[in-house]
Amino acid sequence: MKKFKRILIWSSIAAFIEFAMLFSLNHIYSKSLDTYSEVKSVPTQVKKTYNDVKIPDDAENIKVSYDGKYVSYYENKVLKIANTRDESDSTIDSSSNSEICYSKWLPDSNLLLLCEKDIKNKVTFFSYDADKNSKRELTDFDTKTLKIEIDNKNDKVDNITLSTANHVMYVKISHKDSTSEVYKINVMNQVEKMRTSNDMIGYISMLHNDTNLIYEDAENEEIKNLIKTTVKTPVKTSASKKAKEKDTEKFTEKEVTKNLNIQFENDNKKFLLATDDEDRIYVGTVENDKVSSIIYGDLKTPTDQWKALKLQESVDRKDIAITKEGNMYIKNDANGVAKNIATNIETKYKGNFVEICDQYIYTLYDNKLIRTPLK
Repeated sequence: MKKFKRILIWSSIAAFIEFAMLFSLNHIYSKSLDTYSEVKSVPTQVKKTYNDVKIPDDAENIKVSYDGKYVSYYENKVLKIANTRDESDSTIDSSSNSEICYSKWLPDSNLLLLCEKDIKNKVTFFSYDADKNSKRELTDFDTKTLKIEIDNKNDKVDNITLSTANHVMYVKISHKDSTSEVYKINVMNQVEKMRTSNDMIGYISMLHNDTNLIYEDAENEEIKNLIKTTVKTPVKTSASKKAKEKDTEKFTEKEVTKNLNIQFENDNKKFLLATDDEDRIYVGTVENDKVSSIIYGDLKTPTDQWKALKLQESVDRKDIAITKEGNMYIKNDANGVAKNIATNIETKYKGNFVEICDQYIYTLYDNKLIRTPLK
């Protein structure tokens, strides 16, 4: 009998809890119905993300940031930035007794890498944040100024190739006598002069996911792969020491620079055209100083297994544009057409070609920088 009463009590409690929960839910639901009112969607004005910006007639070295938000150019040797969102513009001032001698947009942010050359022939490095309109001098981990000493005022920063994946860049300094030298700046902003196979260096480019420098050896008409490796050499010890140090073998470590020739089956002269984000290398086969075909692949694959595309007609290397994603185009200002080499799909454009960036062709037309979506 007691057991029956206990069961009855617990059943009543359970029923009460269930009833209370249902009542509570019903109360909340009813309340939400009472307070509900229809929310009508109000159409919002979408801001235009790109405006054609005016570019002066005498503008030089026009470059577009990775997302097309900013355009940089030189007017009377002064570096200027135009904002394609709000059509504002700004001027980047150089430091005292210096001039901005080189600039390059980073491939994945609105940061501009700057080089300034002073009256003492010293090249210093800065970054310019276009979003914040702020300029900052680059230093190493000891806060020492990042700089390269050059020989004379005629020397110039000819090219910079960099990887934001491993924070390494190579700087090519060209001399008046057509010779060049390359400096490596590592993740700690330490500068090191590289030992290339000779000083006749053409175009340079680096791998995105590694620190290899790929460059044209203009003297031997070859494409080279410059790498630095660490060589370990066992330390020689006497017999008595060996007995004491049975399990501990000592080594000396030495960094060695290697300039490896990237060999191809075809003996024709080659142009280095580009490298992409997947570490593919693009090489042009040259006939009569024009590119007749493009060979491309990575260093893990033998070059006889690289892909090759024969061009319908030979073109100047300056008319070939290769994006960081690996899309290849031939541009033709006379016909106003950019053709995808792999698919043969053509995109028509107006004006003079500037560059391909973020799925758009940027061109200079009627004193404005305009963009056309790629097909």
